[in-house]
Amino acid sequence: AHLGLDNAVSLRCARIQRIVVQPDKQGQGLGQWMLKQIGTQLKDRTDYLASSYGADRPLSRFWNKAGYQSVRLSDKPSAASGLRSALVLRALSPAGQRLIGQATIEFSAQFVAQLGSSLRELDPAMVIELCRGNKLILAAMNPAQLKAAVLFAYTGRPYESSLTALQLLAQKSLLSDSACASLQEKARQLYIARVLQHQNWKRCAEIAGISGKQACLNLLRNSTGILLEAYASGEALQALRQQYVASRQGTSSAVVSR
Repeated sequence: AHLGLDNAVSLRCARIQRIVVQPDKQGQGLGQWMLKQIGTQLKDRTDYLASSYGADRPLSRFWNKAGYQSVRLSDKPSAASGLRSALVLRALSPAGQRLIGQATIEFSAQFVAQLGSSLRELDPAMVIELCRGNKLILAAMNPAQLKAAVLFAYTGRPYESSLTALQLLAQKSLLSDSACASLQEKARQLYIARVLQHQNWKRCAEIAGISGKQACLNLLRNSTGILLEAYASGEALQALRQQYVASRQGTSSAVVSR
């Protein structure tokens, strides 16, 4: 019902209400083993498995490691735990796989849109965790957007003039598995906090552990260059840098000579 997918009600679902491992036995793979056994026992009579949990990083990694995909995050944190509730699914049949594929696409699109509004205060590190394993369906950067990102990274173009390009680059690079490891943890969190969640510069500096707006901008420019290297081929990026940077320098020289 939460997903709004009509075909979900016609499929067979088993819900895992709770899974608990004694504290002194945790970290030994027992939870993963239990989830694997549940899937093995139900695979011939169930289309998909479902569960929900209070969304923090360790639990998100636990469910992701077991092959469960995030398909919903509650709008508000729980008053008791302070955590949002995450719904995860795992397919056991082709029909279940089709359902989860549709659900993850819709979740990803909604999730990205909410980062600048209702999910603005979500920990950037948690944003990364929730996106692991989910495939975002995003349009490629057009030439004008790629140019804007290159100019921001290498020529000092203002942040506000480059924001649309940086948002798309962040979505394609940081909210997928492809380039997530290209940046250090704090740089990734800063990029998400500022570019996607629109956090103020003071809060961004706190997240990155640096001082002031200028330091944040310097790190964002450096990070953009790294993400562009992962997004575009080396030769293509080098050609763009030479073209746009040389053009910018030529324009500046012409202005000075006048």
